[in-house]
Amino acid sequence: METTMGADDFHPPLPTEVPEGLTRPTSKYRFHAWLAMAGLLAFAGIYLALIAWFAHSAWREGVRMVNQGSLGDGIAAFCSAVVAVFLAKGLFFRKKAAGGGGGYEITAEQEPKLFEFIHRVADESRAPRPHKVYLSAAVNACVFYDISLVNFLFPTRKNLDIGLGLVNVLTLSEFKAVLAHEFGHFAQRSMAVGRWVYTAQQVANQLIYHRDALDKMLNVISGIDLRIAWIGWLLRLVVWALRAVLQSLLHLVMLAERALSREMEFQADLVAVSTTGSDALIHGLFRLPAADQAWEEAKELVGKRLAAGRKPGDLFAIQTRVLEQKRRVLDDPDFGQVPPLPATDRAGHRLFNADIAQPPQMWSTHPQSHLREANAKRIYVPAELDERSAWRCFVDPEGLRKKFTCYLFEELKQEEEPVEATLEAVDLEYGKEFLQPRYRGLYLGRSLCDHAAVVADLHGSEDERISGELYPASLVEHLEKMRHLEKEKSMLEALRDRRLESPDGVIRFRGEVIRRSGLRAAIRTSAADHALQHEELVRLDRRIRHHHLALARDLPGSWEDYLKGLLAVLHYADHSLRNLLDANCKLGNTFAVVTADGNVSGSEMNRLLADAGDLYHTLADIFRQRPQVVPDRRVLDRLGEESWRKCFADEQFKFLAPSSHNLGDWLGAVGGWVSAAAQPLQRLYDAALEQLLVTEALVSEAAENGGNPGATPAPSSVPPEYRVLVRGTERSLQTKLNLWDRFQTASGFLPAMARLGVAGGIVAGAVFITLPEAWQKAVMGWFQ
Repeated sequence: METTMGADDFHPPLPTEVPEGLTRPTSKYRFHAWLAMAGLLAFAGIYLALIAWFAHSAWREGVRMVNQGSLGDGIAAFCSAVVAVFLAKGLFFRKKAAGGGGGYEITAEQEPKLFEFIHRVADESRAPRPHKVYLSAAVNACVFYDISLVNFLFPTRKNLDIGLGLVNVLTLSEFKAVLAHEFGHFAQRSMAVGRWVYTAQQVANQLIYHRDALDKMLNVISGIDLRIAWIGWLLRLVVWALRAVLQSLLHLVMLAERALSREMEFQADLVAVSTTGSDALIHGLFRLPAADQAWEEAKELVGKRLAAGRKPGDLFAIQTRVLEQKRRVLDDPDFGQVPPLPATDRAGHRLFNADIAQPPQMWSTHPQSHLREANAKRIYVPAELDERSAWRCFVDPEGLRKKFTCYLFEELKQEEEPVEATLEAVDLEYGKEFLQPRYRGLYLGRSLCDHAAVVADLHGSEDERISGELYPASLVEHLEKMRHLEKEKSMLEALRDRRLESPDGVIRFRGEVIRRSGLRAAIRTSAADHALQHEELVRLDRRIRHHHLALARDLPGSWEDYLKGLLAVLHYADHSLRNLLDANCKLGNTFAVVTADGNVSGSEMNRLLADAGDLYHTLADIFRQRPQVVPDRRVLDRLGEESWRKCFADEQFKFLAPSSHNLGDWLGAVGGWVSAAAQPLQRLYDAALEQLLVTEALVSEAAENGGNPGATPAPSSVPPEYRVLVRGTERSLQTKLNLWDRFQTASGFLPAMARLGVAGGIVAGAVFITLPEAWQKAVMGWFQ
């Protein structure tokens, strides 16, 4: 059901058939709310009790020391005071105000239509109106509010953040559904639980992760004479145990809060259903992936324009144009569009399907989209859909977009270019030869060279010319199958490594239920099918390249050598870039592993230095070989540079090799150097690929029509030797911590239980030691 209302009426009507009690909290919702509250009370009770106990013990032992002059009582008082201070300091955290919208607040005087819309949706949702409304550039909308210790006791007024990247793609009905969902959160009393959990999290983070003067003092004491150092050792052990226990308790609280958050999302969705029907919110969810993708690509394009000294005038016009261009490139006019509703059985109609694997729900705050759709259509509520743009809620959409874009870049001094000029740049970016629909997506998001150890592997040696279409329509289906197999394989591997879990606890592979023990066989099957599809594409690539080389051989001039020169540049750029990014990924993996437990051993430092050295030498080779990389004039014209060296911002490679003395600063700087090399290599690959395809088309036309393609340009050249990274030979990554690190970080159920047991025993021992002597005897009597 769709409707187009009068120009002055921009508010979609309420559904006429809303079941009574649709938005009433379910028993599951209430259970998780009580569970989260119980976890919070347990955490707060244990935490405050420990502070009170050690503070009392310090006072008691201090009084005894003054009265009796006992050194032992003085040491006990000091140790108890240190522990009490350590625990109490968590209450004095400094918190920046939570916020969204980047500080861009709007008022009813500025946007009366929007506020009228917002207030009406809030009233229909039976929720309080927002305290303030902010705009952001995100493809999102959210509730946010300030949090402090005062707000732990007293409720805070909630603000609404509206992402204009979201408004830019939604219809009026979908926008209303999104706002109604957010107002569903406004009305939830259990939102207070999130506020309390956040406060508890800040307290725990201050204790667990923050290192300050107290920790330095304990380290100093631990390094003094053995007669005193034992006090520091003991206190450091107790502090470690307290951190471990509080972290474990916080994890339990967070698990309960996340489970509640998922139920709150379901409940807020039902509020949206009660005001807009079962379809509008789901349609909005369906648009998000394409809108997000377009937004990310728009930001990349904006980054290029800023680097060229041009400041965009309208970010959201760029997002819209990117969506239009992606529909053209993908040859899919429905990309990012919602399929029409069926004439019948709309309650059974589904836009989302469950994947074979998903992120673990225990740590997820938002349900999967297919679960949200099932919840919204469990009791189907029909409603008229207003397909007009959500921008109708704003007085001057174009003016607002420009004003907000100017606000985002107000500190930049670049010249602001007209919107039309920016859009022309977008069209030029997506007008590259390898993005043309006639190639059926063969050159979109895949490497042409990852299988080839040498340049000759790109075209083979068979003298074969293709008759018929070089890029048949069936190629689209082939590429789609390839992507599906790649996703299937990666999800099966994630299930095997327990990084993902099956949606309902049942593992399904191609329509059949399999046991976990059968995952390896399923992965081998999927990998073999994927390899076959990949090999077919490689054979097609080779045939296309060899076909054009054979045609070029018959033309006057040296067009065959020119094409081989382009293939050499393509091979160099691709393998150099792949090797660089792989070395960087390896270093990132090693850094994450060796720092997981907060302590880097000597052997771990050597391992980190070895991988840092590998990345350094990879970078050094790329910079050292620049004089030997000579793209031809046409490739350089596409790059817009005089030479390959000019493509780099830094003329000289001034980066020092990593060592144990400079590793901290080196790791902080290496990302900039990786980016400084990766970006030119990606540009070179794109330029060489585009020139290759243009030249192949030129050669084909000349061979077919018997024409002369003109004088042959001087071919490109590359170094005789450079690092090659063939598909399947990537550096191995560590996917699981060793046993000690898993114990230290509580990774996995058994290591977490073991750490909690050890730490809990130490804390219990510390409490026992500080008990009065009579109480100690009573406790010992209980165990005898």
